[in-house]
Amino acid sequence: MSEYIDQKRKEALKSYTIGIPLIFAASVVCIILGTVFSDKFVHSGMIFSIGVGLIFADFVVLAKFLYWNKNKKAHENLLQEEKIRFSDERKIMIRQKSGQAAYGWMMAGLFVLNMIFIFAGVDLTITYILWLFLAASFILGIILFHYYSKKM
Repeated sequence: MSEYIDQKRKEALKSYTIGIPLIFAASVVCIILGTVFSDKFVHSGMIFSIGVGLIFADFVVLAKFLYWNKNKKAHENLLQEEKIRFSDERKIMIRQKSGQAAYGWMMAGLFVLNMIFIFAGVDLTITYILWLFLAASFILGIILFHYYSKKM
């Protein structure tokens, strides 16, 4: 079990040391593009907002990294539970079934939504609704996972 925990710790440390600066650099680029080229980009406000969101996401990742470094025993317990959770065959089947159902609903919904947008001639609203639809597919996956876990 300790080999698994050590491997997971090394992977997490590597992803944090690479990911935190990359997310920060991407957010700075988005903020610069959104502010400097605001007259050249149609959606410069959205690019700026993505940059601000990435900065907040970077702070969350950094806080998580610092928290788990301070509480190593709690992190080990979490990794042990994770290993058990991801090796449970029943949960694997539930995850697969909920993912397949969510994917099917997502594809059908995107098709219908795109057809509506084509005939309606919608402009900026497309972006917002597609982002909303992506978030809804994630939530649908969670709901279906809980539904199938009670049914199976």
